[in-house]
Amino acid sequence: MVAVSLIALPCSAAGATEGAASSFHVLDYLALLGYLVVIVGIGVYFSKREHSTEDYFLAGRRVPWWAASLSIFSTMLSAVTFMAIPASAFQTNWVSILVNVGIILATPVAVFCFLPFYRRLNVTTIYEYLEIRFSPGVRIYGSLSFVVLQFAKMGVFLLLPALALATVRLARNSD
Repeated sequence: MVAVSLIALPCSAAGATEGAASSFHVLDYLALLGYLVVIVGIGVYFSKREHSTEDYFLAGRRVPWWAASLSIFSTMLSAVTFMAIPASAFQTNWVSILVNVGIILATPVAVFCFLPFYRRLNVTTIYEYLEIRFSPGVRIYGSLSFVVLQFAKMGVFLLLPALALATVRLARNSD
């Protein structure tokens, strides 16, 4: 388990807005606008290939095993992976690295065992399978449990990088 240390940050609204107003410049706006244009362009380009909801959500079931494997693995990564796990290993021991090694070892099992099973059943998600196998109530319970877990994870995944960036900013401003 990764321990989270909270850092006391100044909560003055005046202090927070002073640096924020002057830090976003014209070049920043141009970079943001350029990024949005590229993303919308990619979306428009690839939308011409989509002819059904199966094409959109499942890529027409044409995703190769290696792409599915990379997708599953990258879904498990976040800024916490690159910040909290090394910090925990530095402060205590290397046991926390076993979680990420486990993900690397579990991904091929998921790709070669579970994905073919779901493809044969022609289901899109585990929740659809839960409804077929058990009942709609089990599907709803599983879905809601996943949503609650994801909201809790999002809070941690947003808090930890924000604390790190705030610490860097405070250190830079004190120099």
